[in-house]
Amino acid sequence: MVGIWLGVGLGLAALPPGDFLPQPTSVDERIAQAERLRAQGKTGTAAELACEDLVQNELYLCYRRVEGDRAPYVTQAELAAWGASTAEVRARAASLLTANPLQLRKIEGGGQYFEVVCPPGREAVVLLHPEWLSVVGPVPLVTSPVQGVVLVWDAMDPEVNKIVAVGARKMFEGYPGAISPLVYRWNGAGFVAWGDARPRDPAAPTR
Repeated sequence: MVGIWLGVGLGLAALPPGDFLPQPTSVDERIAQAERLRAQGKTGTAAELACEDLVQNELYLCYRRVEGDRAPYVTQAELAAWGASTAEVRARAASLLTANPLQLRKIEGGGQYFEVVCPPGREAVVLLHPEWLSVVGPVPLVTSPVQGVVLVWDAMDPEVNKIVAVGARKMFEGYPGAISPLVYRWNGAGFVAWGDARPRDPAAPTR
């Protein structure tokens, strides 16, 4: 997985003009998108999204190409037709933001987290610049529960861990554009799973 996050400075000549948006995508959503493409008559690589591991076995980072007011997922067949790679798409996507978009948010009663604030659709660009995450503290945690939302905070505060993880779970369950309630962290080479807030079993004993 290390290689996924290297080579952001690669040449971009093979790609068509326009913006490419990074899109965190769950395993289930990647399968669902492939099924939709097949339902449209697409076969082979034309029905396979062009994705990389974001969090191994948990989340992919796929890409969408802006076409007017649409942003369809990029497929493996399109990459082949362009003579391009996901590394080149990633480099184009990474160039969409040139300054750290993380903005501080205070939690009532104490604590803080950071939220990505940027033009719509570009929120996940922060994941292509892991060096930006260090602004939150020594152990930054990340969650992208729904489209348009990326939250980052310092794992050293257990109360904030709980508040943000539970909030992410509520967004995932109640907002449109659900992605995943997974919380993950940058380990210096790639993103790895950290955990998530799971619904309490009603049958479980209380304390």
